[in-house]
Parts: sequence; C-alpha cells; structure tokens
Amino acid sequence: MLVQRRMPMTDFDRFFSPIGVESPERTNDIKPRVRVSELEDMLNFTIELPGVDKSTMKLVVNDENVMTVSGERTIETKENETMMINEFDSVSYKRSFIIPNKYETDKIEANFKNGLLLVSIPKKETLKPKTINIK
Repeated sequence: MLVQRRMPMTDFDRFFSPIGVESPERTNDIKPRVRVSELEDMLNFTIELPGVDKSTMKLVVNDENVMTVSGERTIETKENETMMINEFDSVSYKRSFIIPNKYETDKIEANFKNGLLLVSIPKKETLKPKTINIK
C-alpha cells in the first residue's frame, strides 16, 4: 500500500492552491500538474495538458483575479473496434489560481505546445524594480 506523506502547507502552497470544490458526479475530472515561477518582471505558469485539443481549452480570468484553465481530452473508438486493453478515458481538466494584484491580468499571454500550456503574466510597471543613477 502506498502512503502519501503530507507536508505542512507553506504560504506559497496556500496562495497557489486550487480553489473551489470539485463536484462528486464529475469523476473524470483531472487536476493537471503545474509549475509556477516568478521572474523579476513576470509570473509564469506551465500547465501539463496531455492529449487535450487546443480547441477545447479555455483560459478565463474573472473580476476577482481568479485564473481558470480548462480543457477536455476525448478518446474516439472506431465502430467495429474490439478493445483488448484500454487505459485511456475521456477526461476534463480544470485548475484555478488566484493571481496577485501586482500582476496585469489584462496582458496575459498564453501558448500551447507539445501538451504544455505556457502562461505569462507581466508585473505592473509601478512594481518593477528600477535602477537609480547615483550622482
């Protein structure tokens, strides 16, 4: 039996933890894996969405700065196909994050390549570090 050890939640974990409660009747929902990194002037998300068709993907930011990424992977079978082994399911992906106010959610850029959704959110100009010339 595999036991997963729970580590204490850090402020970072609380900040980027998914929000909302998943509906119990949606058993094929999968929470995609995510990498979040911060640069001096930008917040970057890499979200793993294997097998998801770009046309099913949505990236929405609401007026409370909650960014939600969703998509679907559907597996089609042929009419006369006899399945010997099938470990693939049609699934829905969904993940939500609260974006801090210091980022410009109206300037989000998103690219999808090789099953990875890359999302970049620039930091507001007033918060970017500035170099001051010393006289």
